[in-house]
Amino acid sequence: MEIELKKKNILRKIPNDPILIIEDKKENCILLESLCDELSVKHEVAPNGAEALKQIENKKYSIFILDLMMPVMDGGSFLVKLKEIYPNAIVLVQTAIDSNEKIIEIMKLGVFDYILKPIYPEIFLKILQKALNYYFLKNMEENLAEIENQKLRNQLEWLTYKETIRKSDSESFEKNSIHSLKTSLSQGSGIGSMISLLDMIDSVKIQEGNFYKVDKEILDLLLTNNRVTKNMLLGLEKLLNLIDQNFEFNTTSTKEILEKLKTFPKT
Repeated sequence: MEIELKKKNILRKIPNDPILIIEDKKENCILLESLCDELSVKHEVAPNGAEALKQIENKKYSIFILDLMMPVMDGGSFLVKLKEIYPNAIVLVQTAIDSNEKIIEIMKLGVFDYILKPIYPEIFLKILQKALNYYFLKNMEENLAEIENQKLRNQLEWLTYKETIRKSDSESFEKNSIHSLKTSLSQGSGIGSMISLLDMIDSVKIQEGNFYKVDKEILDLLLTNNRVTKNMLLGLEKLLNLIDQNFEFNTTSTKEILEKLKTFPKT
């Protein structure tokens, strides 16, 4: 029952990329694979560090479950090389050594957590759940950072556009530029935040009958972004209406303008 509860808690945070189990002993591989299967987590196996390095050249992995004592290339040597390639890799180390000094040495290598041998399923599931939660939150943080970067790029493009408009003497250029920007926003090209959020929803959704269950925080972000996009489109529509108007120009003097400004309320 407790394993089933853990399974339900982690289900929405299963990564798309598989876990890589780096273990030379067949019996340990069978146990680790069966526990990953319990959580429906995709996984692959490498018999030693050298083979694991070959596998990470062609595929991305979410979490690494690493045995320290292996032939060809031991876990410590593999971990050093892995961190050179992926400094933020999430690594769970298996070890039969339970001395405090050795565990401190292991943690200094940049591992996320350690698993003492022999492996107990309940303890393993708890540690793996913690690692999966961390992987999920780290990915969400990266996606949100990308959304913020996209917002800054959009603001920079808008400022560049306004500067171009200020320097341009061609009304047709102004109208065409705004029409192009409005069309781009309407069709979604360039709105990286909307695409990123939809991709996030697609990756973590859970199907329940004819419905999908999604993370509330992600959906709230999507709805907020939708309102911002609508406001941008509304602002562009108003700007187009202003450009389409035929303004009547009158000649006046600087003195008259200054006198007129005096009638405005002070802020």
